[in-house]
Amino acid sequence: MGFRFRKRIRLGKGFYLNVGKRGITSMSKRAGRVTVTAGKRGVHETARIGGGLSYSTGSGFLLLLLAMPAAVGAIWLFVR
Repeated sequence: MGFRFRKRIRLGKGFYLNVGKRGITSMSKRAGRVTVTAGKRGVHETARIGGGLSYSTGSGFLLLLLAMPAAVGAIWLFVR
């Protein structure tokens, strides 16, 4: 096993640039307990539950769950 190098650089509130020994590996956005990371292997979401537990997915499912209440609220305001 070899050495690893990882560094997270803060770009702004909740935005990070993740760097490894081969250069820029990914970018991530943190909003509350949910982090969305985009890299060369796709988009991954992680929800921190608490007590050291988290749930990760690469399907965009968590992003859909976060967007659903906002979309329903916007439709309700528009129809009303």
